Amino acid sequence: SLKKILEAVKEIRNYISDHVRSDDKIIFYSAPSMWLFLKDILTRYDWILELEELHYFDKPHINPIRWAYKSLENSTIAMSKKIIYVSETLKKKVEKDGIVIYGPFEDYQPNTPPVRSKTDVKIIYTGSIDETRGAFLLAKAFAQGSEMRMLPNGLNIEVSFIGYFHGRNAYKQKKEFMTILDSINRNGIKAVFKENLSGSELREEIIKADICVMPQKISSKFSEYSFPSKLPRYLSYGKLVVSSAIKPVMESSFGGLVIPYYSDDTEEMLKAITKAIELVYSGKSCEYEKEILNKIRKMVSEQEENLIRFLDN
Repeated sequence: SLKKILEAVKEIRNYISDHVRSDDKIIFYSAPSMWLFLKDILTRYDWILELEELHYFDKPHINPIRWAYKSLENSTIAMSKKIIYVSETLKKKVEKDGIVIYGPFEDYQPNTPPVRSKTDVKIIYTGSIDETRGAFLLAKAFAQGSEMRMLPNGLNIEVSFIGYFHGRNAYKQKKEFMTILDSINRNGIKAVFKENLSGSELREEIIKADICVMPQKISSKFSEYSFPSKLPRYLSYGKLVVSSAIKPVMESSFGGLVIPYYSDDTEEMLKAITKAIELVYSGKSCEYEKEILNKIRKMVSEQEENLIRFLDN
């Protein structure tokens, strides 16, 4: 709401006035509504734009609010001297010099090798429960797979959707989603929805999971210029990640670390999930986990060095 935005703006302005020195650098997250109210104070300092996504028009008619956001976003990008991009794809689109920094990463040091059950497979999805990010598509895939027996036999498969519904149709969406989960449960796969988890509870869910799925729709314009921040987090735990082959993922350093599928088709998604399940069942996922953790630690170290050099210049 406008009231919350104005309250946040007041706090940020007071913080900058009281604590930021003339030779400090400010990293500003690209939020068009905040730029409108903070532009005058930010431009007095050495500020750096953190760009995580681009606003877009997904419909034939122009939405006035989206148009305003896009105009503010363009102003922010035009006035920035330095940009921290969330992906190579975004940097190519904007065509302005800067550095690509992926994240967030988690600090994870497994004390003992994970003990894998020979029959239990835990799969999770985390984040917003909506069509664009693919949660409904994933649920429908499991409903289809469980009904038609398209997944490996003899396994206790559990799929958890951890997240939240939002927007004016949240209640209707939740009701529809829970109906899909009911159909999955009737066909022998355990499907659960969990919400309002704390940060530590979510961390435990990821640690316990065998497979993490990122089903963001390939056909959505949103997927062209946004990077799913959950990916570095999953890989920080050495997890097998099944991902839609959206451009920001496949053009990133993570492209070779996921099990991709190449269309918004439930059967294609199920094939990739089956491949991941077979890796877990065969025991090969343990070696994969070690390999991923080593690559992620190296990547984090390199990014830290690159970011420090970028900020010092």
